[in-house]
Amino acid sequence: MKRIALGLFVAATLLTAHPPVIPKQSAKPVGPYSPGMDTADFLYISGQGVRDAEGKMADGTTDQARRCLTNIKDILEAAGLTMRHVVAVQLYLADLAALPEVERVYSEFFSQEAPARVIVGTVRMPTGTPIEMTAVAVKDISKKRASSEGVWAGSRLYLNGIAAPSLAKARNTLNASLRKAGLSDKSLVSVNTYTTGKASGNEVSIRALPDNASVALFAIASKTPGKPATDGCREDNNTLYCEVCPASAAGSIADQTREVFESVKARIEAHGFKLADIPATNVWLNDLEEFQAMNAVYASYFPDAPPTRTTIQAAPTQPGAPGIRLSVVAVH
Repeated sequence: MKRIALGLFVAATLLTAHPPVIPKQSAKPVGPYSPGMDTADFLYISGQGVRDAEGKMADGTTDQARRCLTNIKDILEAAGLTMRHVVAVQLYLADLAALPEVERVYSEFFSQEAPARVIVGTVRMPTGTPIEMTAVAVKDISKKRASSEGVWAGSRLYLNGIAAPSLAKARNTLNASLRKAGLSDKSLVSVNTYTTGKASGNEVSIRALPDNASVALFAIASKTPGKPATDGCREDNNTLYCEVCPASAAGSIADQTREVFESVKARIEAHGFKLADIPATNVWLNDLEEFQAMNAVYASYFPDAPPTRTTIQAAPTQPGAPGIRLSVVAVH
């Protein structure tokens, strides 16, 4: 029996394109995702909330922020990395008024070369966490270089989040940052567009942004981008970024989850990737009450080690809106 179990474990490992990273002491996943996923050059970390390994939530914003960041730190250390290796963070808050207190704790963990970051005000997050952060770390610290535009990881630039009163102004600021970095809009390989208004196309509706901004952009650029694509996906060396793909809003959340996965699957396969190559996904739900129903379908697409994931209900539930939006990163 031991030989059979060992054989099954080895077979599953061989089917996994990227090894999952699971710390001994940290918050347990509440869905089909891995806490961390190790690729050749980067470590991707699932959205981490404020609960500890026993599922207990800390009291008060300061301790909650410290637990959230400690969870990230635990995953990094399980992969042999440190907070200094982090190049990008997405910070989600249920209450933006908590930001100053969160910032004080954040600066303790990132006292040197803080990562590029975007801040988003949300409606709800899984397990009722009021703070959630997701992160990307470069494995070779010598490739990390901070600049006024963001953080470089080799030839890849994670730009600082850009918040503005309109999409046009946000785009102008983004283009100025790219020029300052010696790049152009043709260098962009990924752009997340958050809006406090009604989302269209690959945008994501959110509850609020700092300083009453209406739009925020969180972008990645590269000195070696692949050819422009018309399917919402673009390559950067061994990595494929696919922008937010919304469901059609037809049918149940199970139907919509299958629909959006089949669409993303077709896109990445057209670029020579497969679902098992995905180390990170972002899921935006129109209604977090549909979390478990979404999970049941989501899990069926990742029978082996599932990728890291961040799941958010970023805006109030909108009747007739897509039930799910999905973006992915795939790595050979």
